[in-house]
Amino acid sequence: MIGSTSSSPKDDLELYKHSVLKISAEGHEYSYSYPWQGPQSSAWGGSGFVVNFEGKPYIITNAHVSADASQLEVRIASDDTKYLAKVVNIDHDCDLAMLQVEDESFWEKVKPLELGGMPGLQDKLKVVGFPMGGNEMCITKGMVSRSEVGSYCHSGVELLHTQVTAEINPGNSGGPAIFENKVLGVAFQGIMFGDGLGYIIPAPVLRHFIADTVQSDLYKGFPNLEFTYQKMENKYIRDEYGLNEGESGIRVKSVDRLSSCHDLIKPDDILLAIDGKKIQNDGNVETSFSNRIKFIHLIRDKSIGDSIELDILRKGERLSVTIPLLDRSSTTKLAQKEWDKAPTYYVHSGIAFAPVTHYASNHARYRAKSKKQPGDEKVMIHTIFASEHTRGLDKRQEREIIKSINGKKVRNLREVIAALEAHDGERHKIETKQGSVFVFKRISPEENAKILSAQRIAQDRSDDLLVEPSYKPGCPEYRQFTPGFKSLLASNRADQSEVLSVSSSLLSGQDEKTSLKRATMR
Repeated sequence: MIGSTSSSPKDDLELYKHSVLKISAEGHEYSYSYPWQGPQSSAWGGSGFVVNFEGKPYIITNAHVSADASQLEVRIASDDTKYLAKVVNIDHDCDLAMLQVEDESFWEKVKPLELGGMPGLQDKLKVVGFPMGGNEMCITKGMVSRSEVGSYCHSGVELLHTQVTAEINPGNSGGPAIFENKVLGVAFQGIMFGDGLGYIIPAPVLRHFIADTVQSDLYKGFPNLEFTYQKMENKYIRDEYGLNEGESGIRVKSVDRLSSCHDLIKPDDILLAIDGKKIQNDGNVETSFSNRIKFIHLIRDKSIGDSIELDILRKGERLSVTIPLLDRSSTTKLAQKEWDKAPTYYVHSGIAFAPVTHYASNHARYRAKSKKQPGDEKVMIHTIFASEHTRGLDKRQEREIIKSINGKKVRNLREVIAALEAHDGERHKIETKQGSVFVFKRISPEENAKILSAQRIAQDRSDDLLVEPSYKPGCPEYRQFTPGFKSLLASNRADQSEVLSVSSSLLSGQDEKTSLKRATMR
């Protein structure tokens, strides 16, 4: 591996040529409008780089660069050889992926960059990568404009990001932002109708991702607490809830039933401080790099299995509560985001059913709703196929949400399948949340197969419905398979330290269905 670094411009350029990568991907894209169709072939590109972490080199790029790829190739900027790469780990929440190249000659040519710290305001930086407009490495210069918690457009998750004035264009995704030859962040998104509106994933988020990937056998990701809150910028609401002069905080509006903080914080609680840091009336806190940043950063900066301390004002009583961090972002919501998999569907008696995901944009109102118990999801009537058995059904009711089938309430698509296939009556009756009623003939599997054949559909259900589901850590579905979790969480109110230690150790354990094995790396 190539050796030391230098600060001269010429040697800086030489360093970038041996550390920054052009990534080429070929893969597939699925249609959520026609989930039974096979994937369409596609090709795209992006950037990446090699970074040193605890003495070992790792390849980093964006999740949206490597997602859905059946083949990935990387090329070092100084070389014309393309190397096959594979994904070691991918986290769509933070839009980061780690790749591995098995060819030893690749590692002999690269010179890893060092990982830096949190970008500071007005730090000068260079964004290096392979944007549109050419085939060779491109360098743009700028400075750090601001850092705050904001939405990552790939996942919709709110995490720390940094705005920079350096140009970031399509193709820059996954490339490094460099200050004094250290990686300050990873280019990942921009606003195209303005100047100086490029964004990087800052080094602390990158460090969190790498450390969680290489230091543990079970990748857990970034934690979240699912509750809603109200700002308290109005003096009279602060008076109403008994805040003293000079005190500030936010009011809890609701807590998701499956959130790990359920029953530990309650509606009408006033959150005064988090880990000793005062919460301002607009929900911001002060940190070492900013005097105004959303308090959720202090949660996301930790790992699943850690805990936070909340100072609470509850009905005039001041409390300190320890909250175990066991949930990933939005995993308690009914409509889930999906990547790296074919969409889910089921066809019965000429009607297609599918879960509501974030792709069903005309049903955005369902995304914010929360699960009442693990396994909940919203299922919609996706498509009514033309056939003699479905004649007269109103296609305007497509995309309506199912409430019950044959008098039985259903919580997810697997229960829809069970309710339809177990019914032996002449007709099926479906009631929807919107008040519609569908009545249609129960037909034989052979008749259903004829409809599938006429619609050029290969099978009556997606492959994922043919096997038992598996769940990643940080979601309620995973936790329901953890022995004794509910009783442990209940006892948390009496002995919080016991719950945290047990829950943390359980999350650190192995589960052959859900664990992401640490790859053997150079």
